[in-house]
Amino acid sequence: MLKDLKSKQIKNCEQPKVLEFLSGVEFLRKLFTYRKNLNPKYTYRLFASDLGFGATNYLHLICSGERGLSAKAAIQMASHLDFNARESRFFEVLAKYEAAKSSTDRDRFFDEILSLKGKILTSSLSKSQLSYFSDWQHATIREMVRLEDFQADPIWIAKRVYPRLTPDEAKTSWELLLDLGYVVRDKTSGKWKQSEQNIVVPEGATSVAVFRFQQKMADLGKESLTRVPSHLRDVSSLTLPADAQLLFEIKEQLTLLKSRFLEKSDEIAAPTEVYQLNLQLFPLTQKDKKS
Repeated sequence: MLKDLKSKQIKNCEQPKVLEFLSGVEFLRKLFTYRKNLNPKYTYRLFASDLGFGATNYLHLICSGERGLSAKAAIQMASHLDFNARESRFFEVLAKYEAAKSSTDRDRFFDEILSLKGKILTSSLSKSQLSYFSDWQHATIREMVRLEDFQADPIWIAKRVYPRLTPDEAKTSWELLLDLGYVVRDKTSGKWKQSEQNIVVPEGATSVAVFRFQQKMADLGKESLTRVPSHLRDVSSLTLPADAQLLFEIKEQLTLLKSRFLEKSDEIAAPTEVYQLNLQLFPLTQKDKKS
């Protein structure tokens, strides 16, 4: 009975697909776990050997975070992983993205990750949905239609958005919102409004879409420290020791807080501005992996 259950678990364990990851290291960890499930005797030394590095602890160092994944190593691994050309390039760019030292390089590699990811989406709608999350202004303009003085004019939008857009950028964003059906005309008043449909993240691109959007908004939050007068922003921080229970409580309270503010926002008949609220919680320490 126990043997049958284990066989069923192994059968249901799917081999990870590299195009579903935003981290080359995380892909390798999942791949090792998959192979370990198939063969309990499988080791990191065998894993390294299978990927062309001989019987060393090289893969263990990478998967444990003690050593980075270089683009050169990623290319060698890809040749042993039965990847097609797109998957090989994707894996290589993931490694370059994680190793990038400058924000310019990170943006460039992320744009290529986004492009490669978009090519596997099967419909033009899914690609447009992915594009919606590719930059911050699309969500901003979607919220702007609720402003009392909103005008569906690229020049007006470009001047009203802060930081400023060009009219061409505003036009491209507005056309994307129309194509997706995220904004529609009210049949009674003739004014533009948000459609009632939910914003959909295309299947197979969830992590890329959300990560990109959050990254852009976090960058804007950082820039606001010097760009926005203090009376129009609130950027504060709190450093504190915590345990698993407190972490759970903080995340739970933040979720409730976001829901409350969304409800309050929906109650405003004529909003005057669009704001972005970023709530950031992240660890500043890490347990010794060897302990």
